[in-house]
Amino acid sequence: GKIDATAGGLNSYSENGTAGNVSLNAPRDIATGNIRSEGLQVGGKIDITTGSNLDLSAATLNSYSEKGKAGDVSLSAQGNVTLGGDAENSAIRSEGLQQGGNISITSANGEVYTRWGNLDSFSNAGTAGNVFVRANGNVNTAAIRSEGASQGGSIVILSFDGNVDTWGNLNSFSSNGTAGDLAIQAEGNINTYGIRSDGFVQGGLVRLISATGYINTSWGTLDSYSLGGTAGSVLLEAPGSITTGAIRSEGLTQGGSISISSYSDAINTTGGNLQSFSPNGTAGNVSLNAPGKITTASIISHGRFVGGNISLNSGSDEGIDTTAGVLETYSTDGSAGNVTLTAPGDIVIGGGGYWEGDGSGCVVVGAPCLPPQ
Repeated sequence: GKIDATAGGLNSYSENGTAGNVSLNAPRDIATGNIRSEGLQVGGKIDITTGSNLDLSAATLNSYSEKGKAGDVSLSAQGNVTLGGDAENSAIRSEGLQQGGNISITSANGEVYTRWGNLDSFSNAGTAGNVFVRANGNVNTAAIRSEGASQGGSIVILSFDGNVDTWGNLNSFSSNGTAGDLAIQAEGNINTYGIRSDGFVQGGLVRLISATGYINTSWGTLDSYSLGGTAGSVLLEAPGSITTGAIRSEGLTQGGSISISSYSDAINTTGGNLQSFSPNGTAGNVSLNAPGKITTASIISHGRFVGGNISLNSGSDEGIDTTAGVLETYSTDGSAGNVTLTAPGDIVIGGGGYWEGDGSGCVVVGAPCLPPQ
């Protein structure tokens, strides 16, 4: 049969110890009101499985522990998964002082829709959980956050036969440790707001891959950041067009690489600058490759000891246009990178370009190497 628990909430509570798990399983549709498992030492797991559709649009799901570990939240349906929440209440929240739980949402043959409320895993003193969203069809989300003092969790969104649209920011954060990777992979198109992986010791990888569609990140910025260590790389790949806002990878000792590849269309990054930066180390390379036209704003790779290479490769007669910004590879105490621009069509450079270091930098436009300026 089916389960309808929308008339009231489901609650498990322990004032001094461990809260119980909440488990729902039915071959047909499941719909519930709010679910909460709260324990002083341990918050219980929330596990819902259905052979049909899962409707939690009238619910919020919470596992909470004031002093210890929160439980995992796992949702699995053969059909569609629809979550609730609003601007003030997360659709799913797993929060524990020492550990936030993992959040997993799976639709085997349908869509996942979480646009009304956020997905949050949080730990004020420890490790946040991973957030995993998977569907055969389209995926629509609001903001997703995994924040832990010692470690932020990874955020992964997969659509095997549809599009992915994120209508809020995706954030993995760790004030003292390592941030998680953020990855979106879709058969179709990918549209995103901001994506940020920020860890004091290490910022995570940001990766977006479309198998048959386009990528549009112009609604927000893509960032990997580390105040005290290494930033992660930013990678975008699609057969269709790729349109971006600003992209930045910044780490104290190493800035990550930025790589954008369209396999059958154009690249346009005029919505913001592309920057790899390291105030006390090595900046990453920035590379753009497309058979179509490449149009950019500024591209900057700045490292104290090494400035990274900048490479733009277009296979189009429309060529390359960087007049909306400048191209800069720069090192205060070491070597600047090479700047390479290749295209069968016109190459138009704005701002004159800027390359500074120990004299080892090289500018290649079409063929010969030009000395640094």
